Amino acid sequence: MDPLVVRPILNVPKTLDKYHAVQANIGGPLYPSILEKVDVVRRGKFVDHSGSDLPLPNIGFLETFSRLSPSIRWLLVGREVAVKAQRPAYTIPSLSSLYHRISEYTAVTLTTICRLMPPSLRIPVYRFLAFLGGRLYGPSNSSFKVQKLPFGMYLKTGRIQNFKGLANEYGALQLLRKNTHVPVPRPLDLTSSGDTCYMLSTQISGYCLGQCIDSFTEREIKALVQDLQDCLIEMRALPNEATPKHAICNAIGGPCYDFRLVLSKDYDEERGDFFGPFANEDEFNDLLQTPALPGVAHRGGHRSNILVYNGRLSGIVDWENSGWYPDYWEYTKARFITKLDKRFLQTVESIFEPLGDYKSELATEQKLWECCM
Repeated sequence: MDPLVVRPILNVPKTLDKYHAVQANIGGPLYPSILEKVDVVRRGKFVDHSGSDLPLPNIGFLETFSRLSPSIRWLLVGREVAVKAQRPAYTIPSLSSLYHRISEYTAVTLTTICRLMPPSLRIPVYRFLAFLGGRLYGPSNSSFKVQKLPFGMYLKTGRIQNFKGLANEYGALQLLRKNTHVPVPRPLDLTSSGDTCYMLSTQISGYCLGQCIDSFTEREIKALVQDLQDCLIEMRALPNEATPKHAICNAIGGPCYDFRLVLSKDYDEERGDFFGPFANEDEFNDLLQTPALPGVAHRGGHRSNILVYNGRLSGIVDWENSGWYPDYWEYTKARFITKLDKRFLQTVESIFEPLGDYKSELATEQKLWECCM
């Protein structure tokens, strides 16, 4: 969230005689209400106050502030970058590493014991930890379906219809931890009960790239680009041993779950939100008419899925959509998800520049986005 940026979306009417109210459940039943963390100034009802003496916001002030706030923000960012540029390269203290190892050992021990129980017994344990995590840490900033737990763990929940997506993420994490040096969470458990499925994993320290990329120095950007290039090279070198007969599939050889495809295709109840797997690129290109060599891709491409700590890559999370895709797919998907953040898009260009020229594929994809979205 950018501080100091305020933009009026709708003109304030002279008489507030109509309202459009929408109920938003923030946090869900497992988590403490956000109201518990807000100091109550006064209580009131959602009614028409246009006839009262309450003054309306001054539109001129809001418009002026909206024009000044981006400049103020970038001034503060510039000061922060200047201070960081004078600091020496940061090394993580050994105490931090020791704490991480102790937390992971505790998490692995706890889940090993829990996995000896049937799902009907261990799921209540996970739900209690989620409730406790909500009280200790609050709801997740990125998603209501992800909750930070004690002992350095995270719990991701989903509808049973999306169990294949969580199973794919669980398998992708196992594959990457076994065969690469890509920093990913350690998968701990995958289970389901009733209409809900659960995946438990360890925590990776860091901040979402989208929250801090504007304050990165050029030195930090270069280091981040190199870190992500190394990850992509390792992932592309992984052979598809899950189902060699399928060139395009998810990380465990099953059908692909892709928001890009879901948004562009009519929903089919029998198929659900999953496509494929595809025996070859021709089958895949029936959906997207651009041939390329398949390789392992994270397939998220979002700034919130890349974690950084003190200017370096600390982890990549949310592998629910991962699998073997055409090698241009990670590049075009990053451009599909993020279209306005110029600093991030420039970083994406730097990452993929030595890996291949995908400008023609991007142009084709952009035409498809215009037609499908």
